[in-house]
Amino acid sequence: MWPFKKKTLDQTSGAKPPVDLNTPVTNPRLVAAIVRFAKKRGDPELKKLQIELRRANYLVAATANPDQWEGDREGQKITLKKETQFGILRGSTEDGKPIFFLFTDWDAIRKYYGDKPINTLVMPAKQAWPFVARDFNYAVINPAGPALPLQRPHIENLAKTSIDSA
Repeated sequence: MWPFKKKTLDQTSGAKPPVDLNTPVTNPRLVAAIVRFAKKRGDPELKKLQIELRRANYLVAATANPDQWEGDREGQKITLKKETQFGILRGSTEDGKPIFFLFTDWDAIRKYYGDKPINTLVMPAKQAWPFVARDFNYAVINPAGPALPLQRPHIENLAKTSIDSA
């Protein structure tokens, strides 16, 4: 018998994961802010949108080698083994420049990818925006709608000013 108890991240370091993975990612306030901003582009709408963009948790579509998964495949909750390589699904502009896609919830992913099997990563804004700013000039939240396209200046601003998720 193994003499050691398995410990979680919380138990060993006192640190907590940035997102509770037992809670589905939904962003109704962000979706509402995107819809309001699309209808009326005033200062109050922009301010509310910026607040929500800075504190949301996002879903990012990804692919990973199933041989490197651990956990309950049937319950659709898996973890990736250490050193797992995965790919981020992204789009591109007409001239081939990469676009990073972020999603507010699973409904937005299904709306874009349909029935294709998709894995996701959960990224809080504080991690997502610096990641996007490092490699992308364009991002789109919910590309199948309600969509919010963002260009480099917006992405850089979000990377500098994002806060912990609410």
